[in-house]
Amino acid sequence: MNSLKCIGAGSVVLAVCFALAAPAWATLPGFTLLPGESFPVVAEAEQTKVSLESASEKLEATGLKTKLEWTSESSGKVTVTLTGVKDKTTGCATEGDAKEVVLLTGEATLAPTALSPSTLGALVTFSSTTVNCEATKVKISGSQIASVGGFDTGDVTKFKAGLKGSKGKPAISEYYNNEGKSTKATLLVNFGTGNKEADINIEKEAEYKTSKMIALKGLKSSSTSNRDGTLNRPVPWKWR
Repeated sequence: MNSLKCIGAGSVVLAVCFALAAPAWATLPGFTLLPGESFPVVAEAEQTKVSLESASEKLEATGLKTKLEWTSESSGKVTVTLTGVKDKTTGCATEGDAKEVVLLTGEATLAPTALSPSTLGALVTFSSTTVNCEATKVKISGSQIASVGGFDTGDVTKFKAGLKGSKGKPAISEYYNNEGKSTKATLLVNFGTGNKEADINIEKEAEYKTSKMIALKGLKSSSTSNRDGTLNRPVPWKWR
């Protein structure tokens, strides 16, 4: 996935500020581990019925395996293996992979997707990838935002995540960058007629099992003042 990054420049920054308030964040959202444990943490899941589509074109897959390797509190590497991939009736594959197998790689970063209610997602950025479908070459690049959840009980060894969209429009399309500005995440697909906005849609939300027990820490602000004189308060994150 070239680099899955919150701002698209390789940095992993999750500070969020309001338009009329400039809080200094004392605690950023991220994964925490038990005492004595260290990163990386591997999370894996399997799913079925996946599609990658623009407004007029589509690739479909019958299987999906995802491996997330969190190398820090808020970011990591992602590997997606699609099986049974077809463009209508034509089998498709990435170079060097088996028939109807497509391999996507990139990075994932925790990213705020809403401020009210406060909501966190995962920005997944894919490396530029070419998929061979006999006479057609399909190019995939860019990023899409996944929903994340299942952390309400504290320390866990599993969580949920999903990618949703339809006809080139992702279910979650924007996140907040390190300047607190709403930023659009764009996934692109090119079936030989130019880049078009696309989405990955996975029929069911997946349950990821982790190699170590993890928890999510919330976003807390320091006691700086807003312009109206009120104090910033800790922001409770909603885990979708």
